[in-house]
Amino acid sequence: VADLAFQNRKLRPSSALAVIVGRKPLTRSEVTARILMYITEHSLEGKEDPSKIRMDAALQGVTGKKGPVDTFDVFDAAEAQLEEL
Repeated sequence: VADLAFQNRKLRPSSALAVIVGRKPLTRSEVTARILMYITEHSLEGKEDPSKIRMDAALQGVTGKKGPVDTFDVFDAAEAQLEEL
């Protein structure tokens, strides 16, 4: 039950992350889904390796990196930009 409460807790995205996921508080699952949707809509998956994400200006603001980044690194960077309400 504790894990479920952890997953369903709403968190506030930083201003850099809000460019991708919006400003309103979201659960971690919602943030992940919106990041994946953003990556897909902007065709940022690597052509040869879809787990490598190409950085645009918005994702660079979240990750602080310029080159292709592993999908999990994007999620880790996003996690660091969520704060408790």
